[in-house]
Amino acid sequence: MASLAAPVGSPGAAVISAAVARIKNATIQSGSCYDFVQAVYTDAGITAKQRKQIFIGKRVGPYAQASELKAGDWIYYDHLYAKNADHSVIFVAWISFGNRTALVIDYAGGNRPESGRYRIADLYKIWGITRPL
Repeated sequence: MASLAAPVGSPGAAVISAAVARIKNATIQSGSCYDFVQAVYTDAGITAKQRKQIFIGKRVGPYAQASELKAGDWIYYDHLYAKNADHSVIFVAWISFGNRTALVIDYAGGNRPESGRYRIADLYKIWGITRPL
């Protein structure tokens, strides 16, 4: 697996650490995928003022360059397997940059009584990137 691990002590590493803690503790998240990522950023101590929108487009484009992603980024993309669904996740690392396959941390949403999880995602239509500072 290709890795772009966040440097130890960086804001990206803090975000991933907070997300992993939620997974390990099986913290139940209600709400949407957006609510999950918001809660992880809050757990990591990343306030709204400590975030920067690196890219913002629309669901119909333009789309971000995949090479812009860094570990810990909050990304918004079109979920290829759920028709007409956008999704918020935390980017962890590329598994295959060429195939746009990545390891992410997400929550299924829909108020399901579930915790966050690691998931493999196909990241083609990335229309938003928010980075912890």
